Amino acid sequence: MKKIHAIPGLVVLIACLCLFQACKKKNDETSGSGNIPVVQTSGFNNPLLNTIDFNGVVTDDGGSFVTVRGFCYSSTAQNPTIQDSRVENGVGAGTFTATLTGMKGQTMYHVRAFATNSNGTGYGSSFAVQTIDSILLDVTGRSYPVIQIGSQVWMGSNLKTWKFNDGTLIPSWSNPNIWDTLVIPAMIWYDNNAWMDTTFGCLYNWYAANTGKLAPAGWHVPTDFEWMTLVNYLGGSDVAGGLMKSTGILGTGNGLWTAPNLGATNSCGFAGLPAGDRGHDGNYYDLNGFGSFWTSTENDANTAWYRLLSYNNTAARRINESKKFGFSVRCIKD
Repeated sequence: MKKIHAIPGLVVLIACLCLFQACKKKNDETSGSGNIPVVQTSGFNNPLLNTIDFNGVVTDDGGSFVTVRGFCYSSTAQNPTIQDSRVENGVGAGTFTATLTGMKGQTMYHVRAFATNSNGTGYGSSFAVQTIDSILLDVTGRSYPVIQIGSQVWMGSNLKTWKFNDGTLIPSWSNPNIWDTLVIPAMIWYDNNAWMDTTFGCLYNWYAANTGKLAPAGWHVPTDFEWMTLVNYLGGSDVAGGLMKSTGILGTGNGLWTAPNLGATNSCGFAGLPAGDRGHDGNYYDLNGFGSFWTSTENDANTAWYRLLSYNNTAARRINESKKFGFSVRCIKD
């Protein structure tokens, strides 16, 4: 019987090929070395309700042109791959950013950068980041929808708490003669009717809005500049009010605005309401006709800035008024 003799060089060659394939497979599943790109997940910006901005950098293209790069993410896998959800941004080496969209609120996601060339895919380190809850609770347990408008996160309904976020009661004054003298924090329900807060929220004087304790923890009463940011994002003061107002007309369905509720689309989800106001004289005005919202920014010793939505135009007007007025409040996330 004829013996078959192994050729030493062939055995070495086969062994090297096996080793090369094993190493290549390992590199394809980790953060890149050799001939696959080397990529880093360099960080992320503040996560919003359903979007996260991530940053990455391809530090070495592995000797071959990077044909696709981006971020892969998962709410289940700690080290997501390109077989999971992903967003792509650009080609080649260097820095890149991308916005992950369509995320679920109050969900932990694992995200890492990737880059692919003709030899395979390299991955950066994985970051764990949690999106914001889509429901907010105040200190009294009252709930509010949370909405994202551009780069800001807002309450989707008017504030209706009667306590500061430290648990202390906000003084409430029904007597109009007392209200007119107040230079301390105070709140009230429209027409002194506590049932009004279910729909319209409470009315607060500016001294309450400016305490730093009115909003739930992690939130605050928006500044004049933050209101400007919102209005400008929506196209400017002349048209933003229409995009912010809840739709519908009083007496038809669930509408709350006096006709014509001009231009109301609520396309941004703000759902602005005509909660009226309490004047510095202690009387109540403009229910179903106007919605007035405090900023935390004063104009001078006696007045502060607010935004006005109206039944008869599409504007979001910037006005200053006596700090003794009772207006609605919408909070914004820190």
